[in-house]
Amino acid sequence: MVTFKTVQKVNPQDVAAPRKFYAQVKTSGRTDLNRLAFLISNQSTVRKADCLAVHGSICPQHV
Repeated sequence: MVTFKTVQKVNPQDVAAPRKFYAQVKTSGRTDLNRLAFLISNQSTVRKADCLAVHGSICPQHV
């Protein structure tokens, strides 16, 4: 489950404008790449190895 909180932010182009509310994700811990690939593979038709391969091709510095 993704939890979030609402925060008010100022428009930098118009400081006098009323503030707007935006959703901001609240982190609940850390996970590693293998766990993330496992979670994705269990909730889709993609295998864990495919998830790792896609991540490796997009972000080769993390592999």
